[in-house]
Amino acid sequence: MVGSSRSEQTHRHAAYGLLVRTELALPELGCEAGADAEHLARTRLLRSTPEKLADAFSGDGTQRASLSSAEGPVAVTDGRHGDLLLSSDALGEAVVAADGSAVLCAPRDEGSPLWRRFLLDTVLGTAAIRAGLTGLHAAAVSTPHGAVAIAAPSGGGKTTLAAELIGRGAELVTDDLLFLVPSLDAVLAYPGPPVMSLDREQQALAGDGEIVGELTDGLWVKMGRAVRGPVPLALIVWLERGASHPELRHEPAGPDVLLGCALDAGPSEDRQARRLEVLSQVAAQVPVARLSGPAGCSPAEYASAIGSLLEATTSGS
Repeated sequence: MVGSSRSEQTHRHAAYGLLVRTELALPELGCEAGADAEHLARTRLLRSTPEKLADAFSGDGTQRASLSSAEGPVAVTDGRHGDLLLSSDALGEAVVAADGSAVLCAPRDEGSPLWRRFLLDTVLGTAAIRAGLTGLHAAAVSTPHGAVAIAAPSGGGKTTLAAELIGRGAELVTDDLLFLVPSLDAVLAYPGPPVMSLDREQQALAGDGEIVGELTDGLWVKMGRAVRGPVPLALIVWLERGASHPELRHEPAGPDVLLGCALDAGPSEDRQARRLEVLSQVAAQVPVARLSGPAGCSPAEYASAIGSLLEATTSGS
């Protein structure tokens, strides 16, 4: 990986279970990490140029996959040494080390909120996976009962529901990628960057949130109500909207829900085995529910149903 200038100030942020050290100013990552983040896996985030990034990448240009993002497709290319190239024609490129310990990025426009969301979501999320963490494609909020993870098909309303719960007093854990670490006593949900992608109607639910950028699909808002450290996970909800039945329903769900929203661990057999082990632990320790309702069911109704689920699942603990 290519180094950077020693004259720049090094910032330390915690996100996705990583301790990110960087010379880039990334106010969207929130406050500087404290001593309690020293145990986290470490990632060095470096600025580069397209030419230096190409020299640092060990790949032969063979594309492995294509990811979808709000800003368009992202090409994923494997390197010979296990590193990974993430390339967006619109936004720029980044190389993630095989073990997630370093990220080299070459943005088209470093100040663009579209690039910065790509960097803090797709790129850092990939680094967390490469560092050995297991994640879900889910939003999550923290409540007095613990964290609630909300998973849904693409466009299924997980951010809308998370914003509704924050408007009722919850705190943001993460908007899109949730990384989990099981322990003997609990499954810990690690916070992502304290930002949400909201439309203008949802912005009212953000309370004292600060708009940090305009996006193609709405506003990028830095939330005032966001946790800074890991939170025990109390409930996982798979959200289904547009059901054929006329009323809102919830029912217990199995581990297949977790497999359906789990982030890809990549081609490594060891990493895939570790992902299955962690998901099995999560399913054994955390209630999983399926919440479905008709197309006209409001976010407020879903939020009330989640409140009832939380009360029911935590009343005996």
